[in-house]
Amino acid sequence: MYEQLKAQIGHLQAKLQVLPQVRYVSVLLDDKQQAALLITFDPTAGVLQLQRLNNVAEGPEDSMQVWALSGGSQPPRSLGLVLSRYKTLQLPAKIDDLSGVTELAISVEEKGGVSDSQGPRLPYLFKGWLVQKAI
Repeated sequence: MYEQLKAQIGHLQAKLQVLPQVRYVSVLLDDKQQAALLITFDPTAGVLQLQRLNNVAEGPEDSMQVWALSGGSQPPRSLGLVLSRYKTLQLPAKIDDLSGVTELAISVEEKGGVSDSQGPRLPYLFKGWLVQKAI
């Protein structure tokens, strides 16, 4: 019986390792407070998973850029560009990219995005709190 339980535990541990391990969650809202984008962070895979919840898309000369907001006097940091018109996409990210971040936001920028030093155009198109899940 011990060997059987040991085998079951090993099997379940292997299954757990291939499941996404969501550590952070953010729902970005539009100006009408409607959900526009769901963003989750999986540190094991090293990706931000973005899921569009509405049909807003950038124009042919624009790019949507994801920003990490830390509040206070720290400037926004770019996390990357939304380069897909599909409903879901992934952006590479590290746990350090979200350290001290309280909100995520999306801005519409010129094609190809802007640098961190230039910063986003305001107001943000979508914005939402970043919540760390209990482990």
